[in-house]
Amino acid sequence: MSNKANRAIDRSIGRRLRHYRESKGYSLKTLQDKTSISAAYINRIERGERRAPSLPILERLCEALDVSLFELTQLPATTDEPTTLFDLLITHDYTVGDGIKATPEIKEAIFALVQTVIENDLSGDEQYKGAFRIIEMAKRLVNLLKRFCH
Repeated sequence: MSNKANRAIDRSIGRRLRHYRESKGYSLKTLQDKTSISAAYINRIERGERRAPSLPILERLCEALDVSLFELTQLPATTDEPTTLFDLLITHDYTVGDGIKATPEIKEAIFALVQTVIENDLSGDEQYKGAFRIIEMAKRLVNLLKRFCH
């Protein structure tokens, strides 16, 4: 078996790579310029077509995106281990509403809404500020869904 076959990565790493790249607002070309890794190669990793990038390649991508190697490659060791909220909402393909495909932008909005709900204490003096943040995040998601619905 070849060395490249031994280092094949899970498809979710490509999805994470795309998520981190898009959340930074980087195009494939921008990431190419920051890493000296061809945009076509990065695109193939993101689509799961290139399954065996070397550690130096992954490290350059992580450095350019300001994420750790663990953040990019984090996978449960077994299928019995719990999946992270990030994995569920960002790296998996799914639809929302009336069969609207969850684009990276929609996934990010869903993740941000859930994180906002988790992080805001809706009791005490700050409850109104927290509720307002949640409403704003929900409005953002609704607007995205409306845009992709039509």
